[in-house]
Amino acid sequence: REYGLHTDSSHRFERGVDPELPAMALQRATQLLIDICGGQAGPVVDRSAEADLPQRKPIELRLERVNRMLGIAFNADEVEDILTKLGMALQKTADDEWRVTAPGFRFDIAIEADLIEEIVRIHGYNKIPRTLPYYQPSMKPLVEAEVALQRVKSTLVERGYHEAISYSFVDPRWQAAINPDIEPVKLANPISADLSVMRTSIWPGLLKAVQHNLNRQQPRVRLFETGLTFVQQADELVQHAKVSGVITGTVVKEQWSADDRKVDFFDAKADLEAILSMGGLDEVYFEKSQHPALHPGQSAQIFKKNKAIGWIGALHPNTRKTLDIDPPVYLFEVDQKSLLEGNVPAFKALSKFPEVRRDLAILVKQEISVEELVKSIKSVTSEIFQEIILFDVYTGERIEAGLKSVALGLILQGFSSTLTDEDVEKEIRRIITVLNDRYGATLRE
Repeated sequence: REYGLHTDSSHRFERGVDPELPAMALQRATQLLIDICGGQAGPVVDRSAEADLPQRKPIELRLERVNRMLGIAFNADEVEDILTKLGMALQKTADDEWRVTAPGFRFDIAIEADLIEEIVRIHGYNKIPRTLPYYQPSMKPLVEAEVALQRVKSTLVERGYHEAISYSFVDPRWQAAINPDIEPVKLANPISADLSVMRTSIWPGLLKAVQHNLNRQQPRVRLFETGLTFVQQADELVQHAKVSGVITGTVVKEQWSADDRKVDFFDAKADLEAILSMGGLDEVYFEKSQHPALHPGQSAQIFKKNKAIGWIGALHPNTRKTLDIDPPVYLFEVDQKSLLEGNVPAFKALSKFPEVRRDLAILVKQEISVEELVKSIKSVTSEIFQEIILFDVYTGERIEAGLKSVALGLILQGFSSTLTDEDVEKEIRRIITVLNDRYGATLRE
């Protein structure tokens, strides 16, 4: 197999050779010589290394198991008669139980089910009585807090994605470009050299599909895949189910009513949030981080309930060059189990009192993420705080170097009465104070 040579001999030997065959062949050849040429046969000299010869392992056979699998009643004498006529050695170990050793040439018999198949084959399939199958339907429990994987797939399709199915084994060069710090599992007998390791991420397969499409004048690509990844941990091969996606090209197909804006990080993030929202976004957040395959300025790690569940970002320019992909590409990958974990829907009463909106424009250091600001605001607000909206981030003219202006819309609403100006101002002062204390933020003039 290693040299790709296929011969009649290789086909015979790879299917097994009976070690008793030489003795039988010798007797037959001797008989032919005597019949044709005459003479008398001499003694047979046998030099065998018994320890090196393959030994047939006996198989435990139970009459109760035979009858249960076949659905008909055999007795012990019938079973013994059939197996003995097939050349098998039987040793009775208990009532209606045997230890059966198959002949050396029967390589197809290895387990109890193989013996039962031989019994019914000799007995005759046409003698098995016909009976209607018995079926008792049962309702499968549906977990209300669990999101169906099909819903996730349908949502991505509705957002313009196509589902891809790629090999679980990938090119070692592509694997090293995506996860250089993880040693992949190598296949003992790979199909080819460029499919010789098990994937530790679904990204290599998706990026290969992107490259394939780009090389065929398909500049707008949106693909997703659900599948397993494989990582060797100590002596155990750990498999994780993942959901991955990749986008490149324009946001929408070419048309007269829209421009040809290219996709960016936030387009991929919006698609990812669309499927994360099925299980609730309350405990999901993104944290700026670095991944060896992603652009350091456009990558983030995804957390749910303070547990890392995936990555999102732009493919690193060096990685794109290595994989021969020219346009910018944006990817995401999340743990499937965490993605499908949701919350039981609960009713929340609607307020009959009007809501109040206050807009704040604050100046903070550029390295401070909006996610940090939002988390800090939510940590000090009272029950009248309902929603926060980011509607502008500005750097440039009239903004001090190293700072950025973040514009936030705050939605406030009371449940027992209409909010007064004093209630609103108290809430706003609390928010401004925490932002100033933690980040040195100030209101923009």
